[in-house]
Amino acid sequence: MFVAGRSHIGLVRKTNEDEYYCDGRGRFIIVADGIGGHQNGHIASRMAVNELHWFIEENIDRPPEDLLAEGFKKANEKVHSYQEEQTDGGLMGTTLTAFIICDGKYYLGHLGDSRAYIMHPGEIVEQISEDHTFLAELAQLDEDVRQTMLANRISNPKNTLMRAIGPEATCTPQISSGNLLPGDVLLLLTDGMYRYTNLEEMSEVIAYTDDLEEVALRFEQLALERGARDNLTIVLYREEGGGKLCKMF
Repeated sequence: MFVAGRSHIGLVRKTNEDEYYCDGRGRFIIVADGIGGHQNGHIASRMAVNELHWFIEENIDRPPEDLLAEGFKKANEKVHSYQEEQTDGGLMGTTLTAFIICDGKYYLGHLGDSRAYIMHPGEIVEQISEDHTFLAELAQLDEDVRQTMLANRISNPKNTLMRAIGPEATCTPQISSGNLLPGDVLLLLTDGMYRYTNLEEMSEVIAYTDDLEEVALRFEQLALERGARDNLTIVLYREEGGGKLCKMF
């Protein structure tokens, strides 16, 4: 199987505000992490994933960059309208990160602090999304902060989310693209998952087996073993033709 996903409530939270979608034909994968407390977070993440999912399905022949830009706009309008009409002024929003895979390329749409990664065979996992957080903006000015964030070592209550789907009437997602080679693996992780590992460890887990379901399960087990204080979600895609990645460790 060349797509896989797992989500777990974790060991502390009472609800799972994460949502994800894996297209069974390997054309796109999506993850979202809701914010807002109570049921608002899960409503927002589910609404955003569903809106983007159906928009891509219904317009799959359009250029991928256009699909992501317009799909994120529609997801934002949907969540924002619900927030304005149903929450009595309460906060409601979600991260949203998605890959569209087409003709040997990936196309990334991203907003928030969930993360998108790529791993080439024999190499270390690389983060290709931007964190839309206070500390990420600070990292643009401070090299020490940047290096700490690259090592996934920051856990700070002041690292507030600066951009998301829903809170504002408009949104500006990151839209980017890159080439895919046989064996490349794309990953989408919510912050509750990636905070419990680092790039080297992630690479070792992925390189150990070509079974993406097993990879997703191992990521989940690591987070649970290390406390899992938040919801945990991972979605993976492997470019066909690669087979098992060489074990590096």
